[in-house]
This record gives sequence, structure tokens and C-alpha cells, in this order.
Amino acid sequence: MLILSRKIDQSIIIGENIEISLTKIEGDSVKIGISAPRSIAILRKEILEEMQSSNKAAAAAATPAKGALVANSAKQLMAQLKAKKAGQAEQQKNPPPQPVSTAGN
Repeated sequence: MLILSRKIDQSIIIGENIEISLTKIEGDSVKIGISAPRSIAILRKEILEEMQSSNKAAAAAATPAKGALVANSAKQLMAQLKAKKAGQAEQQKNPPPQPVSTAGN
């Protein structure tokens, strides 16, 4: 980490497009001004961390647990297997009609 000392109305330049200026000092609080292109997001660290935490919590709430996904998949597979077996049993009880041969008549 680079640490620089600055006085009021002094600036720091980052790259070609970003300027950070020290505008006011009051007790243990420092006010800074930042000039940067609109395409660059500028957020206070605590706000960014809060957003990330909220996003993780929302994603966790929206995503079912892995065990629940496996259980649901197993239930679906069992239901499909039962339906397939039931269809096969029905075919054996009621086989489709055999075509009638008219070649010998």
C-alpha cells in the first residue's frame, strides 16, 4: 500500500483520469473529492461490503440446499420410473391388436 501525506487542496492523480483531492480536515474526519470518469464505480468500502453480504444472503436464500436438490431429483426419477413401469404393465394387459392377414383369402 502506498501512503502519501497531503494538505488541504492538494491532490493525488491515479492514472490519467482519476484525481483525489483533500478538501477539508475536521478533527479525526477528512473530506476528499474524487474526479473520475462515470464508468468507474466509486463506493465507500463499508457500503460495498454491505452490498456483497446482502447479495450472498439473497443468493443463498434463492438457492435450495444441495441435499434438497438431490432429494427432488431422486423423487422425480422414481416417479418417472413408476409411470414407465405402469405403462408397460398396461400394455401387457391390453396388447395392441394384431394386423389381420388377407394374403390367404
